[in-house]
Amino acid sequence: MSDRARFLIFGAGAIGSVFAVRLAARHPVAVVARGERLAQILRNGIHVEGATTGVIRPPAAPVASELSGFRPHFVLVTVKAHATAAAARALAPLGTGPIRVSLQNGLGNEEALAAGGYPVVGAVSNSGATLLESGRVLHAGFGEVILSAFRSVAEEAVAELGAALSEAGFPAQQVSDIQKPLWDKTILNAALNPVSGLLGLRTGQLLRDPGSEQLLRLLVREAVAVARAEGISTSEAEIWATVERIAASTAGNKTSMLQDLERGVRTEIDAMNGAIVTRGAKRGIETPWNQLMLRLIRSRELG
Repeated sequence: MSDRARFLIFGAGAIGSVFAVRLAARHPVAVVARGERLAQILRNGIHVEGATTGVIRPPAAPVASELSGFRPHFVLVTVKAHATAAAARALAPLGTGPIRVSLQNGLGNEEALAAGGYPVVGAVSNSGATLLESGRVLHAGFGEVILSAFRSVAEEAVAELGAALSEAGFPAQQVSDIQKPLWDKTILNAALNPVSGLLGLRTGQLLRDPGSEQLLRLLVREAVAVARAEGISTSEAEIWATVERIAASTAGNKTSMLQDLERGVRTEIDAMNGAIVTRGAKRGIETPWNQLMLRLIRSRELG
């Protein structure tokens, strides 16, 4: 594969847009988006400001087959977790050539993308971004990208992907097993996302109040217990250090769940706290605080 690998961004929301703009400086990039987001991109291109500043006008369409023969090497999947199964079906016509890369929240995305024998890289990214009403994207801060071959992918391909992302400004690290990073991020999200969504606070504000900090700690404690029962070697201290680091490095960021609630769209609560509750029940571990977040966010979605 050349240093001009082709990237398809499947889901050009906040995070997808940041990756699109930065990768486009060196690589051919196209995007799949729908509805008003697609209309914005076709009218004005993709505008990113903040930690990343740039404007690109990539080929964009509602389905990959309309991208005039654009044949990607990598497909960065950045849709919401509840849309992963639909994304996998939409990508099926591309065949097994393009490597699917899950840059999503929650658990189970890699399995959904790999169903049917497709090549998948698991990835974890902690960059923060917000899609503004204008269609512009505010990039609040960088986080490293952790990559691992999930299914039917050569290590060399993962290394090439990591090199491309690093050159684009995303520090990439390749690991042998993505499960621990996935769990660590899910625990992080299951704490930060619902609390910020319910209280209407940006990431950096969550540790300034003793009440919200205590709630975060309770959610982390439950989730870590479930993760350890699942065979994941993690700890409260390790996760909490990440919470503090993310709160500082992306202080001005609105979590994805807060953005979803403000826009009146479905959140990823099921893939975050819902996954912890479900797996906790199977292991006989009580998760009352995560259950509370699950119920309260679902109630907000209905409202």
